[in-house]
Amino acid sequence: MASDSAGAQIPTINMASGRAEIMEIQGVIEDLDLPHPSGALLNSYVLEAVNPVRAARYLHDRLKGGDASVTVADWRFIIESIVETGVPPPPPDGSATQNIRKRDGERCCVSGRVGSSWDPLVVLPVLAVPSNWALNESRVRDMLNAFLTPQYCDWWLSYAANPEFAPVYENHWLIRRSVGKAFQQGIIQLNRLQSSMIEYAVCQNPLWSAAPPLKIHGRYPLLGDHSRSGFEKVDARFVGTHARLCQSIQYLTLEKDFEREAAVRATRTPGDNNMLAFWAPTMLYRVGGFLRSLPGWTFLQLWRRFPDTIRLAAYKGLKRLGAWLYGDGKESASVQRLPFGLYLKRHSEIEQCHNEFNALRMVQHHTYIPAPKPLDIICREAEPSTSEWDIPDPTCYILMTQVPGQPIDQCHTVMSDVHLSEVSVQLTSYLSQLREIPQGNKGLISNTLGGACRDTRIRGETPVGPFQDEESFSQLFRFPDDPGRRGHQIVFTHGDLNARNILVGKTFHRDGTTSWKITGIVDWEFAGYMPDYWDCTRSMFERFRWPKRYNNAIQAAFKPLGDYSKELDVEIRAWESGCGV
Repeated sequence: MASDSAGAQIPTINMASGRAEIMEIQGVIEDLDLPHPSGALLNSYVLEAVNPVRAARYLHDRLKGGDASVTVADWRFIIESIVETGVPPPPPDGSATQNIRKRDGERCCVSGRVGSSWDPLVVLPVLAVPSNWALNESRVRDMLNAFLTPQYCDWWLSYAANPEFAPVYENHWLIRRSVGKAFQQGIIQLNRLQSSMIEYAVCQNPLWSAAPPLKIHGRYPLLGDHSRSGFEKVDARFVGTHARLCQSIQYLTLEKDFEREAAVRATRTPGDNNMLAFWAPTMLYRVGGFLRSLPGWTFLQLWRRFPDTIRLAAYKGLKRLGAWLYGDGKESASVQRLPFGLYLKRHSEIEQCHNEFNALRMVQHHTYIPAPKPLDIICREAEPSTSEWDIPDPTCYILMTQVPGQPIDQCHTVMSDVHLSEVSVQLTSYLSQLREIPQGNKGLISNTLGGACRDTRIRGETPVGPFQDEESFSQLFRFPDDPGRRGHQIVFTHGDLNARNILVGKTFHRDGTTSWKITGIVDWEFAGYMPDYWDCTRSMFERFRWPKRYNNAIQAAFKPLGDYSKELDVEIRAWESGCGV
């Protein structure tokens, strides 16, 4: 065992297989607990390398030497040599510029679109020249060798030292200005199709963005000679290297934003945190707000008196309109976004539908947790079937308000450690409020209505219970007599606090810093009165999907409420033995 400079132990890597080597070095990186996004940068170095196994072996040797921070700095230097300190290659003269425009067919090489007055076509370098790569620093050369392979690296170092020898046609192309900016930022990349040197697939892979993707006319650009005049084509090595660096470029930008914000926070004084809302209210969302006002409440009371058939027809019409405007089931197969700041959720079980509606009403009445406001519910039994093979589901719908934000699983990557900690503190507050929701039949383990409870981990969501005590409830699981399954309070729980059900939003402050907050908690169909460890362990059921830093932040939210380490231990042992899978 070797030790990193921070004191972390680096295990000897198992060389049994390439995949095992890559997975093991990823575990080593995660265990170093480097400040985000340093660990992500090292992960990108391995996964985006020409030969990931070779890169994993190199990185293992570096980390075993105890210089994780120096390794990150070297990779940062390599990226900065292109995006920050890189110099433009010798530009084409007027004749060559015209030839490049002609070769590329007077269209953007990436988007396939013609230029416009506000977004013109320009001839730009594919990549800046990383002249600092040619400084003959051994660590940088070795790192590039492992990332690109020696032959590929030698070509790049030769080009970095003498860019004037490269034909201008090979390192320049015609591109829209906005696309060129996105390309430089690593948001757009071109992945070369196998066995071709001129055919590519366009991928837009921002780490996170509230802006819509750039418009692309055709996903498969052809970086050939559209004029058939024999002009030299764009060298695939520039495009290919950029594709391998895209993710690291974005992480480097993110790191610098975090560093800048940290410096501002260090000098911030009270009163400097006036913020600008990230989501400006729109007319459509205000309609949803109207339905929560007193006039809106009166309107809803009258509306609910209409027959189910009329209301159901209206909701189905809105559902079709929502599918046309926003896509059919974009967020989930059972949830459809509607106009006017509303959502319509469909259930296949009447009891589960009533449970979620009641849970949302209880949360609205007893807490300040940002959750959808339940507006209406329609549950109708299924019509009798004439075929034993065709068993229709009942018709169950909940109309609810929209909550802003994005699931945290889509944006935790762009959140700093400080941001995640802020979200964790907010979650603690909301969990505390949940536990204060009173229970009519105290101590009963049940859904919110006092009936049978459900969970994806319990017999495939089969209704079970209710249970008079925790001892009888624990008999459903493996290791029922373990101390971790005894002696808990029965409290109100959400039942499915995974990263898809916690919505967060970004706020910009006047001093240039940002913060994130929980803007909504959704999907309450599994809510009920359960042992107080339930939400904690349930949030870790899919822990393998999320990075360690996210799992740690969620676990930190539960620590002020109790130590659930032994409960999580017995749950993990049960899951690993097949319980709930």
